[in-house]
Amino acid sequence: MPDLDWSSFFEKLFSDLDESYLLLSSDLVIEKVNPKICLFFDCTSEKLLNRRFSEVVDILSSPLFSSIDEAPLYKSLLQKEKWETPAIGIQISLNKSLPKWAKINIQPIDSKLLLSITSLEEIHEIMENNDALLGIASHELKTPLTAIKATSELIINYELPHTQQHELVEDIYTQAERLEILIKEILDAHQIDTGKLFLEIAPVNLPNVVYSVLKELKSSIKEDREITVSEPPNLPEVQVDEMKLSQILTNLITNALKYSPENSPIEIKMNPQGKYVKTSVIDHGFGIAQEDLPKLFGKFHRISTPLAKHIPGTGLGLYIAKGLVEIQGGQITVKSVFEKGSKFSFTLPSTFN
Repeated sequence: MPDLDWSSFFEKLFSDLDESYLLLSSDLVIEKVNPKICLFFDCTSEKLLNRRFSEVVDILSSPLFSSIDEAPLYKSLLQKEKWETPAIGIQISLNKSLPKWAKINIQPIDSKLLLSITSLEEIHEIMENNDALLGIASHELKTPLTAIKATSELIINYELPHTQQHELVEDIYTQAERLEILIKEILDAHQIDTGKLFLEIAPVNLPNVVYSVLKELKSSIKEDREITVSEPPNLPEVQVDEMKLSQILTNLITNALKYSPENSPIEIKMNPQGKYVKTSVIDHGFGIAQEDLPKLFGKFHRISTPLAKHIPGTGLGLYIAKGLVEIQGGQITVKSVFEKGSKFSFTLPSTFN
């Protein structure tokens, strides 16, 4: 019986595989890679081939071991043993680049080692989001519930004057509204994630919706606060879901109110832009640090500046606004100068589109 041609065997094996694979020689030099591993590391095969595995792939510290020398992965490689990471995976990176979560399987074949690498990035993102959601549930949802319970106990246990009872009931109603908003934001984010949003697209008068939102927010706006709305004559209608448009504007205007001083002006500008209509909400408030901008529209992201630290919120408002704009064919952007103010702009298709 002829000896197995390992070179041809591995050539065929790598051409048929859908997973990310590398083949190591007996001295742990990377001999072969398949296209999937290059996609995983976002690199060319030349950056991997003919180099020792430990020189290019970094195994980061993890709950599984306290240092790289103790990493079970390296021990298994050196001893040519079959090994697999636990379900949670480990973090690896290429030449100190951004680390990625992955599951690694080592399979000895003759004198060589076949490594399969499966990305666990999506799973860990879900786990992080779940942790953030639990944090919100334990803090943001607990705060109004505590207030409702304490106020209710006052009404039940004490004979209070009618006017005072009325004030306490109003407090309960306000906290219940806050609770309703928090729950709605969590459900809206879930609908955006799962693509289960239902849209009723129709021609909508944008300025009418802006004025309607400002009227609804009247109770949270100081009487002497300057809010200017500007629109050109003959502004085309937008082709959108009116309720979703109202939600976008509510989120952006509420943010402008929360993250700027009570005596500072807010501007809302509307202008046609080709086949779209552009709306901008401008405040002269705390502004956003440059390091916060790339993650600003991410789920559960909160601005990290001391001025914004004590402002309540879920970190879902801008994530929802972005999702609602994009699902209706528009784009949302932000320009900001720290401690000077921010300008949030979004486009939506006009009826001329």
